[in-house]
Amino acid sequence: MSERKSESEKKRKKQQDHVVILPPQVTPIDKSLNLDGKPNKPLKPAIEYAKWPGRTKFIPKEKSQSPNDSQQKDRETPRQVEEDIDKVDPPLWLELTASKHAKKILKRLSPVSIDDKIAEILRIVKMAEVMCIDNTRYVERIFDAIDLTASPYKSITSQKLKERPHCAAVYIHPVFLEFAVQKKIAKYPAKGGFHFRVNTTLTISVRKRMFDYLHIAAEDGAAEIDVIPLEFRHLDYDNVKSHQFVRLPATKISLYKNLKDLYAACSAVKQFSKNYYRIPGVKMGLEIRTLDEGLAYMAMADEVLGRKWTVKDFFRIGTTYFLKDSAGALLNLIKMKH
Repeated sequence: MSERKSESEKKRKKQQDHVVILPPQVTPIDKSLNLDGKPNKPLKPAIEYAKWPGRTKFIPKEKSQSPNDSQQKDRETPRQVEEDIDKVDPPLWLELTASKHAKKILKRLSPVSIDDKIAEILRIVKMAEVMCIDNTRYVERIFDAIDLTASPYKSITSQKLKERPHCAAVYIHPVFLEFAVQKKIAKYPAKGGFHFRVNTTLTISVRKRMFDYLHIAAEDGAAEIDVIPLEFRHLDYDNVKSHQFVRLPATKISLYKNLKDLYAACSAVKQFSKNYYRIPGVKMGLEIRTLDEGLAYMAMADEVLGRKWTVKDFFRIGTTYFLKDSAGALLNLIKMKH
């Protein structure tokens, strides 16, 4: 009997040695709620006016849908950025207000005094960006684009104007920067009064095809990543937090449609700034050809954002033809004045 008891005790000890003590179950913490059990408000980073970090490509995610309900799928799936931007309209709830403001801007484009017209041209030229899109001759094409920012105004002397017009920036496609990286060019020479620098970290990211375009800003040498067309209703902190500009392609349909789209974009940016205490800029696309068209866009930005915020840090227009038109108009106005 004593032997059986000793064996049973040994078995119990072995079982106790192999027992795994589990920790008490802890309920998962819901990070969306604060200590009071109320929903947390989104983070509101401080406004940074001078420099913002590089920006990545954003593609709207599809919401979860029931595979059996095709109608529900059509209703819940957000519209992706379409290739034919002419078919993309503002949301219906914004369409009427946008149309009203677009008509107002078109009626307002009436003749003004010569001094006011000159001031408007000088102001809008500062918001212009020149596109460098050719895929040959690399650095030479970059210099051509840089020259284009100043060459239309070379005949305008400082005696006739208080300041010499200059553009905000130059678009440069990543293919040009690949050549610069291979040759280990860290800084482009100054040309035409502009100093252009290449941020090597951003250049490497561009070579990995993480971004669409790299435009190198004039004067301060700040390297920035442009944003692809973005749906206005998807403007939230997650997809705009690292973006400086919301790019809005100008369509070929009419100035009226472009003004409606611009109103919708400016309204979304304005609402975003109220929610997150940061102001992303709005950028018109690369179909702006005439001075009157550019002035209409600037007037709409003044209407929605306010004149204080319609500057090159928060509003820009892309162009390749606009500069010559504005330079010709500026020369004619100066001749009329003198």
